[in-house]
Amino acid sequence: GSLVALNAALAKVTYAPEKDFNGADAITVGVDDLNYLGSGGPLTAKGTVTVTVKPVNDPPVFDNTDLRFTINENESAWTIGGNVNATDIENDLITYEITKGNTGNAFRMSAISGLITINEGVILDYEKINRYNLEVVAKDGGATATLAGAIPAKVTIEVLNVNEAPTV
Repeated sequence: GSLVALNAALAKVTYAPEKDFNGADAITVGVDDLNYLGSGGPLTAKGTVTVTVKPVNDPPVFDNTDLRFTINENESAWTIGGNVNATDIENDLITYEITKGNTGNAFRMSAISGLITINEGVILDYEKINRYNLEVVAKDGGATATLAGAIPAKVTIEVLNVNEAPTV
C-alpha cells in the first residue's frame, strides 16, 4: 500500500471510551508492510497518541418519571401531596422545581428534598379542580444549574372528594 492509503485508513480511526469514562488514555497504532521485501527488508512501525477525555455533567435522573398521588380536598397547607426523588451519577447536589401545571400556585416543592405540599393559603376543592398535572425537574450543580439533557417527571395529584356538610 501507499502512504496515501495508510493516511486514508488512519483518518477513519475513532476513539470510543467506556460510558462515563474521563481522564487520560492512549491509542497505539501499528503498521506492518506484511513482509514486503523491498529496500531495507520488512518494515514495521508503532505510534502512540495520548487522548484526554474531559468529564461532562450528566443530568440527574428521576427514580420514576410518572408519579401519581392522591390528597383529600380541604386539607390544610403543608399537607404532603407526594415526593419525587432523583439521583446524580456525579453525586452533585440536586435541586427540584415545579415547572408546569401548578394551577393557582396550589403546591410548593422543597428544592432540596423534592417534597410536594399544599401551598400556604390554598384550599383544594374537588368541585373546582380535581386533578393537577405537574411537571417537575431536577437540576444538579446548585443555583447555576441548567436543564440541558434533563428529563422532567410528570406528577399527577388527584384531589379526592370529601363528603361536606350542605350549606343553607
